[in-house]
Amino acid sequence: MGYDRGDLAAGRMRWTDLTPAEWRERDERARAELSSTGTVQSYEKEYFRKDGGRVPVLIGGALFEQSGSEGVAFVLDLTERNRAEGALRESEYKLRKIIETVPSLLWSTDPAGEPTQLSQRMLDYSGMQFEDFLHGGWEAFIHPDDFPETARAFYHAIQTGISYQAVNRLRRADGEFRWHQTRGEPLRDRERQIVQWYGLSVDIDERKKAEERLRRSESYLAEAQRLSHTGTWVLDARGLIRCRALQAAKICGNAFTQTIETGCGKKSRRHCARKEISRPSSESYYLMEQSNTSKQPPIMSFPRPARWLRRSAHRSM
Repeated sequence: MGYDRGDLAAGRMRWTDLTPAEWRERDERARAELSSTGTVQSYEKEYFRKDGGRVPVLIGGALFEQSGSEGVAFVLDLTERNRAEGALRESEYKLRKIIETVPSLLWSTDPAGEPTQLSQRMLDYSGMQFEDFLHGGWEAFIHPDDFPETARAFYHAIQTGISYQAVNRLRRADGEFRWHQTRGEPLRDRERQIVQWYGLSVDIDERKKAEERLRRSESYLAEAQRLSHTGTWVLDARGLIRCRALQAAKICGNAFTQTIETGCGKKSRRHCARKEISRPSSESYYLMEQSNTSKQPPIMSFPRPARWLRRSAHRSM
């Protein structure tokens, strides 16, 4: 507090002057408690420092004899503790702000899958309370068609400890279901035991709708080309010709087959290559034609239609 024994001897340390006005009533209750019971349960208060600043303390005491005038008391400086608590509160506040700023629905559960925390954004989106999710709220939150598979996937993740992923529709407060991509990761302690699951759900509804529009457009184009016996080709800057339409592959398929057979004869010095690329949705076959220059020869490509498209085409023939 900044005082020394000289201040005490000179009478410059009076308890009433050391205590801020708002704490004096609490001190009076403590003195009454000491007189009646001989002890004072510890409590927090503040003292003035010599420089006018304040110091938080924990104070308590007891009389040697209940009717006596001598006893013992303790005063603990709480400055460092309060500073640490303040830093912790500030850190938690910043973390909450970060969580609420992330444009996703954030959640956490215990190792068994029971929710422990839901972001305010998730509560606002769903229009539900945290307690609702403790009593079957997940089933109301997830689209009925998606809930069984979502539940199985999360149950499997909890049983095995592997990451959890799902694409499902989540109900908004106004009743609309929007597509979300959800991912959950386990938090483990030093013994590798799962202590918490953390996850987030990102709105991908616009992307899903765009993908559906693209699929419909491609389907309409393929049908139009089938009916009109036309095909679509795409040529890039490298000379790579890509056939993206089923009907175009039908139109030119025989000609390219003959070129491959002729160009790869035993006596021919042409360099022919057959290479598969673009595995995500189709298979492509390349033919490299003869070239007398050092430049890379042009490459022709015509993809093998997706399996579902091949089946649809065969049924329509």
